[in-house]
Amino acid sequence: MRRSFYKYLFVVLVAGFFVFLFWRNEKKEIIPKYSDDIVLFKKGLNGDSYQIDLVTRVLRPYKNNFEEITKFYGFPIEETTNKIKTFVHRILYSKDKSQALVIFRIEDNTAPESEFDGSKTLLEEKEYLCIISIKKCQPSDLLLSAEKSEKNIGFIHWDSSKGFFYGHAGGEGIGNSSPVVIFDANKKIFQKTSGYGLEYYGENRAEVPPGAFSPSLQKFIMIDEGKGKNWKPEGGNNWKLLLYYTNREHSNNLSLPFHSFDISSLEKNKYERISSVDWSADEKLLAIGTERTIYTLNLETGQISEKFEDKTFIKGGLHWGFNALQFSPSNRFIVFVDYVYPTNDPSSPVEILRAIDLKNNDKIYNIISDQDLIELIRKK
Repeated sequence: MRRSFYKYLFVVLVAGFFVFLFWRNEKKEIIPKYSDDIVLFKKGLNGDSYQIDLVTRVLRPYKNNFEEITKFYGFPIEETTNKIKTFVHRILYSKDKSQALVIFRIEDNTAPESEFDGSKTLLEEKEYLCIISIKKCQPSDLLLSAEKSEKNIGFIHWDSSKGFFYGHAGGEGIGNSSPVVIFDANKKIFQKTSGYGLEYYGENRAEVPPGAFSPSLQKFIMIDEGKGKNWKPEGGNNWKLLLYYTNREHSNNLSLPFHSFDISSLEKNKYERISSVDWSADEKLLAIGTERTIYTLNLETGQISEKFEDKTFIKGGLHWGFNALQFSPSNRFIVFVDYVYPTNDPSSPVEILRAIDLKNNDKIYNIISDQDLIELIRKK
């Protein structure tokens, strides 16, 4: 009897062991592995940051680098009193992410707010150079001195290894405009594009949309929408995409574009404009976003392909979030935010993070949706 019991117990234990192994292997198979297609976005009214894998849909909180910098030695304290307001106005990371330039803005808190951007009278700006590896910040004047030397120019990229700043004209009443400027901080030399100014209709003007600079900073594009003296408000203008190289071998000191692409077919109506672009990792393909449509432009062949068109129309509502689109790291997807109105109410859209699968006949996937704000975090 006792022998039979132990024999039975042995069989149960062995069976249980194999069941455990099977369960563990099944568990491993259904846990998704991270792919190379992770994108960053903000969600909710608080703007919390997340990262999501487009293939597996795994969602995780994302810790912003800014939270770390605020803890560095020498980082100033933001404060607000009845008289002044001191806060971080912007941060410019170096291309290799080893350094950051932080601009603090000190405003007169007793002054009225600007109707343009809500800012108040500027009292002073201070700059700090933060070294990521040693977690230390110190006073600097690299960026502010460069921008003071060129009126209406804002620098948006920085290659600290070369000492180069890259930017373009912008500001109230200007938008994202030509000329593009490259500043050599070591030699104190400016290069700028020629032939295009910043006036809307008095002279030739080119747009510099978000995402205009390539990941390597060796290329950039501008868009000539024909907004010169011969601009036709009813549409039918000749649109050109101008490709420039920033290295001296190709750039000819930025006086002329390396190549010009005819993109007039993108102007589907008189209200159309190019709002954002993004480069593939190999810098051979450009994603282009207009008010309703997303295209790709092959920079080697000049071929334009339509990938998505938002045909919905809600009076007072938005189409897709045309100010930001981006390639996934593997170049398989183009990611963007779309707006859907289930109740036809323009005040209550559902925001959907979508991905165009370039390797699967441009199939569009809904990645995540929310009634609160979804905003792509643009690649730096």
